[in-house]
Amino acid sequence: MDFLIGKVVWLLDKFGAEIHMPTIPFEKFSQFMTFMQPYMDQANVLFPVDDILVMLAIILGLRAVLWVIWAAAFIRKMLPF
Repeated sequence: MDFLIGKVVWLLDKFGAEIHMPTIPFEKFSQFMTFMQPYMDQANVLFPVDDILVMLAIILGLRAVLWVIWAAAFIRKMLPF
């Protein structure tokens, strides 16, 4: 059992060394939001743009989670063993 766990740890370390996480350019995002803020304030007079964007992000996040769960179930169902 320890041999199997050691092999799994070795494999995960090997994958972790080759897969690099992307960096998020927060400084560009903050510059963009500074640029967009006057337009957002104008649009918020007609309808709540901020709230709509937050709801859209939540819906897209939930949809992504459901897609991952569906893909895992689909792949599991397709495996012959």
